[in-house]
Amino acid sequence: MDEGHTIKNHKTNVSIAICSLEAESRWVVTGTPIQNNTMDLYSLIKFLRVSPFNELKFWKHEVDNKTASGRKRMNSIVTSILLRRTKDQNDAKTGKPLVSLPKRSCIVHKLKLSESEKDVYEVMQKFSKNMFTQFMNSKKDGESTSSKKHQLSDSEMPKEILGMDVDELLKMIGLSVVNARNAGCLLVLVLRLRQCCSHMSLMCQPLDSDLCKSEGIDIPLEEQLGNMSIDESSPMFSRPMEFKGGYASTKIQTLLKELKSMGRTSQTRKPIKSVVVSQWTRMLDIVASHLKRSGIKYEFITGSVNAKKRADIVEDFNNEIDPQVMLVSLKAGGVGLNLIGGSHLFLMDQHWNPSLEDQACDRIYRVGQLNDCVIHKFLCEDTVEERIVQLQEKKKALADTVLYGGKSQKLTLDDLKLIFGIGSR
Repeated sequence: MDEGHTIKNHKTNVSIAICSLEAESRWVVTGTPIQNNTMDLYSLIKFLRVSPFNELKFWKHEVDNKTASGRKRMNSIVTSILLRRTKDQNDAKTGKPLVSLPKRSCIVHKLKLSESEKDVYEVMQKFSKNMFTQFMNSKKDGESTSSKKHQLSDSEMPKEILGMDVDELLKMIGLSVVNARNAGCLLVLVLRLRQCCSHMSLMCQPLDSDLCKSEGIDIPLEEQLGNMSIDESSPMFSRPMEFKGGYASTKIQTLLKELKSMGRTSQTRKPIKSVVVSQWTRMLDIVASHLKRSGIKYEFITGSVNAKKRADIVEDFNNEIDPQVMLVSLKAGGVGLNLIGGSHLFLMDQHWNPSLEDQACDRIYRVGQLNDCVIHKFLCEDTVEERIVQLQEKKKALADTVLYGGKSQKLTLDDLKLIFGIGSR
């Protein structure tokens, strides 16, 4: 039973009921004991009833207190209760690997945005940096920012991008009425920067509740940045080609090139298949349209696919010649899918939580895999994606430390400074 995420929210009746269950023994099985912070670990200890540390006040005072003694105490607790098994561990008696698997390698494809993508990205980067600076100044001065509007000098911004006025461009991607009223608005700006690296049409996607939830954005409805997304077919507005799904972005072009260069059969005479992962289902829709145009057969697995259909799709992928490519949302890729029919996995975009990416990669690297596996990570140079990777590395190091007494964090103000390129770390 994995109650790590279920019992974190102590406000729900379900949480209370789970924590109140009577049992002779308690086990928690989880692939990610730590995702964001030490409260993830505390929720497991709460369920296990490791007294007195399952009392929140005691936990905060004696363990999660940001001191060396607290970290040492956490180390002792974790060492006492955690049984950890990883694929790279060896049997203590034989010295052989616990799990026999083929080789796995990772290729980071460092990409450069096209000229048009770079132009749009730089406009957004300047706009976002300006808004973040206003937010920081308002916090410093204690002033309300609700009356402040974004103002960029002519020297900072070009007059025209892709044949559009800059204000018109910002309005199209939902940034025309952005203000720095809260940190949630800044997260939307970061989201748009990340989406620009994958495909510019993603930025025209309205911020619905599901997207906000998946991005950890908590903004009241009336403050959601005036997200008016004009439909591509609207006679009132015509988007540049780069903002339409049919445009082959830098990442789309690289993906198609890699898929076409692989061939169809491996050394084991098994079909070479690929899994494409993105945190945005809209990105998967765009990839699908380009795969179809290229004559590459594919299938979808997202959170909306029911269990029965999902099982059939997985069975065909693992055992039939086609489909050649499986498109999987990052969320769906972390729920135990067995995709050993694929030996190449493409991570189209960077996510804050590296453990989610690791889980997605393990869909192809598991018992039953016969081919060597290759993980492909797409990274756009000189963009926010490089800074996200820095945060991922920090999180991985901290998460590993938590298992032995450290802690991991959500995005901090210093993290946002790094993302927007303001100041030094």
